Amino acid sequence: MVTGAADDESSSIVTYSRQGAALGHSILWTVVLTYPLMVAIQIAADLIAMGAVRSIWSSSAPTRIYTMGLALFSLIPQVFMPYKRYVQAQTEQGMLLREPINL
Repeated sequence: MVTGAADDESSSIVTYSRQGAALGHSILWTVVLTYPLMVAIQIAADLIAMGAVRSIWSSSAPTRIYTMGLALFSLIPQVFMPYKRYVQAQTEQGMLLREPINL
């Protein structure tokens, strides 16, 4: 349940919407079970991430330099690359669908 609740990609959103329309409020009771689990997983993930960051920044200088370099390497294209160019590159490689799916 936690994995399903945490995975919100576009195809999942369509599935959730269709099932929500079909089932209505009949499965609303599952919120009582899933919400505390989702909160616990999020808190655990945050604590693990804070520990990882602390260990990276308390380590040697080369590790910090590599970490900042990787962060900039992944951030700069996202900020400065036009979205249309990114989508065009993905489409040419066959990673995106070329035509919409009719449901």
